[in-house]
Amino acid sequence: MKKSVRKTFRFSEEDAQTLSQKCSAAKMSESDFIRKVIHGTSIKVSPYKKEKLELMRERNFELNRIGQNLNQIARYVNYNRGLDREVLSKLIQLERMINDL
Repeated sequence: MKKSVRKTFRFSEEDAQTLSQKCSAAKMSESDFIRKVIHGTSIKVSPYKKEKLELMRERNFELNRIGQNLNQIARYVNYNRGLDREVLSKLIQLERMINDL
């Protein structure tokens, strides 16, 4: 749809700052933000700062790697029908490390 009508609005300093902050948080232009509000589209904004999101991604990646390792251990145990003492000791160490997270 072609956008041919131009509108101009006046805001108080406080409202203009609030609009800018919300657009920035939503990573949207002010025009797109206002269009979504007018159409009743929900705008999802992450409550986390960029640095915290990156840290969460890194932790999720590491937890996924741990899960993959545990699956490999489970396959080993199922294939060999038992654990030797060394493998059991390593599993106990791993469990303690995970619990310390």
